[in-house]
Amino acid sequence: IKAARAFQYGDSLQFDEYYKPYYAQIDTSKQIVAQAALDILESTIKIGGQDYLIQTLTLKVARRDKFGQLAKLNSNQLQAFQVYMQNFLVPGIPISIKSLDANTIKFSSMVCTYSPEFYLSTIQSEVQAAMIAFRDQSSFNSTFYTNHLEQYVRSNVVGVIDFWLDGAQIKIDDEWQSFDQKVVMPAGYFNYEDDYKIDYVSGN
Repeated sequence: IKAARAFQYGDSLQFDEYYKPYYAQIDTSKQIVAQAALDILESTIKIGGQDYLIQTLTLKVARRDKFGQLAKLNSNQLQAFQVYMQNFLVPGIPISIKSLDANTIKFSSMVCTYSPEFYLSTIQSEVQAAMIAFRDQSSFNSTFYTNHLEQYVRSNVVGVIDFWLDGAQIKIDDEWQSFDQKVVMPAGYFNYEDDYKIDYVSGN
């Protein structure tokens, strides 16, 4: 992971007398990998009646776009990164490198109950801000929990009595998949559906 974050797009590696790779000059402005995580999947195969454990390694990476949001590496960046990482891989241990668009998450129903002491417009803007903050503070390659988002909005927006989500779905490979309470994000990060709608109810 450290080597992935140290990648400098556009620069060539140098090698010392022990063939250890390094950059002649560290330039953080070229270090485009903002997030990186390694997934290890274990499985068994049977050979000659014997079970053998095998591991599949996947390195996920993402950069930040001009708005500061996580995004996938473009094709040129990803190709350069893959070539770079060949210098750090352990022989005999294959690794897959992925940089994907954010997984989109949506809900069939989003309901916010708020105190009538507060203006609806204020509640609306602060709930949306809390949802964005929750997304931006989520750890890369973490599991998304619906109840964590619900609790975050309840706890961080003054005037919100309840915040309830139902019908959760995540978009993976251009297909919507339902999930119950939690889901692992293949891309490592997420965005909300652009046109999500929250129903606001004034209550006590």
